[in-house]
Amino acid sequence: MAVKRLDTWAKEHGVTAVDFIWADIQGAEGDLITGGKETLANTRYFYTEYSDEELYEGQPTLAQLQSMLPTFSIVRRYPMDVLFENLSFQSIKNKLPEHLVSYQNVRRNASCPCGSGKRYKHCHGSNAL
Repeated sequence: MAVKRLDTWAKEHGVTAVDFIWADIQGAEGDLITGGKETLANTRYFYTEYSDEELYEGQPTLAQLQSMLPTFSIVRRYPMDVLFENLSFQSIKNKLPEHLVSYQNVRRNASCPCGSGKRYKHCHGSNAL
């Protein structure tokens, strides 16, 4: 089976931001994180398995996963799964080039797609009236 780093795959497919990654990779979570640093930096949520007992050779513990994901915080911990949220994702969203932000079909009271945190009508929508 051919194996590819997450960052390599993302570049090949033009993926610049990810809402959610669900990683069920039988103990290779550390390899995914190591090979996907750029992609994970632009990922909002990361859900993965973990075990503090080594079920697979080289499998990282929860504490090791946390140290490998310094910008992520645990949202929910399950007996053998964990949901992380990237706390720096919002600031990354704010850096999106203007040509990648779509303002079509945005409702006036919705959050502005530019990532400012303002309502559309008080941000980019104020010029659309």
